Amino acid sequence: MQYNNLNITTLKHSIFSKNGMFGCAIRYGEETQPYKFGGKELDNMNALNWYDYSARHYDAAGGGRFTTPDPHAENYYSWSPYAAFGCNPQRFTDPTGMDWYEDDKGNIMWQEGNEKTVTKTYEGDNGSFTTTYNNIGTTYTAAYNGVSITYEQNEAVSMKETILEADDFHFQMNSNGTKKSGEEGNCFYQAGLMVSESGAESLGGTANNISNFEDMRDYLDTQADVGQSARVHVDRTADGVGDHWVAISSRTINLRTNTTSSFGFFDPGTSRQVAGTSPSNQLSVKPTSLTGTTNYNSKTYTVVNVRRNR
Repeated sequence: MQYNNLNITTLKHSIFSKNGMFGCAIRYGEETQPYKFGGKELDNMNALNWYDYSARHYDAAGGGRFTTPDPHAENYYSWSPYAAFGCNPQRFTDPTGMDWYEDDKGNIMWQEGNEKTVTKTYEGDNGSFTTTYNNIGTTYTAAYNGVSITYEQNEAVSMKETILEADDFHFQMNSNGTKKSGEEGNCFYQAGLMVSESGAESLGGTANNISNFEDMRDYLDTQADVGQSARVHVDRTADGVGDHWVAISSRTINLRTNTTSSFGFFDPGTSRQVAGTSPSNQLSVKPTSLTGTTNYNSKTYTVVNVRRNR
């Protein structure tokens, strides 16, 4: 087969760039697709060429900076007023500049703006009425029936499930810092009493210990699923040996990843209820360990065993 005559024809097209997955522009004749960098609209008004980020404008060509102060600059004096997202856009977002507002009756709403107060007019059975809402910030935690959900703007980011209430707290210490007499002074015994407050019965005997990290984490999750606490053996001296017992009091779930991020615990090692039941008593779920601190001392707690329930 021979090719004696080969003609090559070049066709001219009006497509100069392609949006697709690269975030550039598509141009058909004189019409341009305006959503470009980061999926944001390029505003060509007055030849400024700023990107519209809803709550602020971004000047990509002028040094890569926001052109107006952050709406919440007055709440963070240690930051530049032009440093949006706390200079950490991978972790934080503020897509709309909206805030949470609350009235004097506890009613909550979320709307654009950062005014200190907002007044709304509503129609009721007896005519119209007004309600004033006060700005309570960019985050809000809604609590109902033992469950607390935390929002960043209007995104639910975490959920805390309460297993033990403060009145369920039992402790081994006297107010003068000495241990109570007999089994009352034993942390294992007092932690078991707290587990029973959740409706569970913690078993005796080391044969009922769970020591593998993944098994411990999964078992605590299964107990939290049914609202039950569990006894947890912790190491406070970093020698790998358990020397104190606490009781699981709550579970916090990261709603972005749908994984457990931490377990709260009640610590019987103090007679002060406010310290023993402090929300800061948390065991963080790390890749290979459950580790945290307690409110009444600076020791690090690392879980070495979880005791099964009946």
